[in-house]
Amino acid sequence: MDPGPAGGQAVAADPTRRRRNLIIAAVAVLLVIALVLTLITVLNQRRSAATDDAVTGAVRGYLSAIADGDSQRALGYLADRPDNTDLLTDQALAASEKIAPITAISVPDIEDGARTVQAWYKIGDQRYHQEFTVRPGGDAFLIEDGTAVVDLADLPEGLTYRLNGEPVKSGSAEVFPGSYRITSTSTYLSLGSHTTFAAAARDRVALTVNPELNDDGTAAVRKALSTAVQDCLATTTLKAGCGLTISAAGPNGSTVKEDSVQRSLPAESKERLGEIGVFLDPKDPTLVRTEGIPGSVQTSASCESEKKGKKSKKSKKKAKTKTEDCTITGSGTSLATPTARLADDKITIGWR
Repeated sequence: MDPGPAGGQAVAADPTRRRRNLIIAAVAVLLVIALVLTLITVLNQRRSAATDDAVTGAVRGYLSAIADGDSQRALGYLADRPDNTDLLTDQALAASEKIAPITAISVPDIEDGARTVQAWYKIGDQRYHQEFTVRPGGDAFLIEDGTAVVDLADLPEGLTYRLNGEPVKSGSAEVFPGSYRITSTSTYLSLGSHTTFAAAARDRVALTVNPELNDDGTAAVRKALSTAVQDCLATTTLKAGCGLTISAAGPNGSTVKEDSVQRSLPAESKERLGEIGVFLDPKDPTLVRTEGIPGSVQTSASCESEKKGKKSKKSKKKAKTKTEDCTITGSGTSLATPTARLADDKITIGWR
């Protein structure tokens, strides 16, 4: 039998076991490090994916809000809210949807933390491709330059306008991507053939219009003119105010009595009045020019003159007079050329 170790003496460690334990410990540490790195990578990937989703989600949400007609939701996606939001309204979006809706919105996913997002959508039948730049804004991502600008500087002065039903002022205004129609507040005017347009984000649209009387306007001006002519002809004073001002000196030395004048328009002129040409002044779209009214106004009056006969120089009696109908011709028996001034749906007739 081998003798055992002496009492109280230390037992030497096995070198092979010690090395094995060190290797196991090192492997364990490496496994822990690898696991931690894997977890960090996974978390970063998930965080990056979530960020990418939020970036594309901002563009997708913005376009969807516009398509849904929700102006406040759409404004919430903009990095810089416009100072003037007069045309960034639900009413403007509802009108845009009726003209040509936004459909077929497509926003592909992005990778690697990109901040530029590609988007496709249709306005009516027209397909658009745009790049949107997105930046962090608080707890969300917001869109830069998401609106279009409509330049109103070239619109003719004097008229009031509406864009998709909203009143517009001079200068410029921002609008959401979509379809728009410019109209006049006057029901008597049309603005030409180029009044409807589409605008995409970052577009700048310069509006130009060609105001002209529509059929209702032409009929209304002719009616107002006919009424004004009838009122003028009905005036029995020497001054009728429409070019029909006659002198108090009547024919053959007589005197035309005030408030005795009778005026009438020849049948041919009456017929022509209902078809008179009317057109807008090219420099002033609130002024309607007209053709002149042809023909002389048939004018008669009561004229007063002294009776013929001998008169004594010593007589203090006032000379006797007689009154008879007389026909007035010449100056003051032709109507002046009429004009019409438009103020929305009010028409005021003038004479020149």
